[in-house]
Amino acid sequence: RKTSGSMNVPFLALPKAPLWDQMMKTETSSTLKSYSSSSVADRHFCSKCGSFVCMDYHHEKSTLWVPMGTLSLPNRSANESESNAS
Repeated sequence: RKTSGSMNVPFLALPKAPLWDQMMKTETSSTLKSYSSSSVADRHFCSKCGSFVCMDYHHEKSTLWVPMGTLSLPNRSANESESNAS
């Protein structure tokens, strides 16, 4: 529930290559672990905290499914925040 805030987990389908490449370049690569949750998909999670990171369906070679609760917007500058408030 922490990832989604509800009983259901909303996912976002993202292009696999740029996201996977970025995860492998950061400290995430050493803590990212995987397991085959079924014959159709692998789940990837953080081995330190257990957070679910993404789902990789075998038949969708170019897509990763990411729980929306794990995503955040990049930090915005004060000027951007002020201009969006009006």
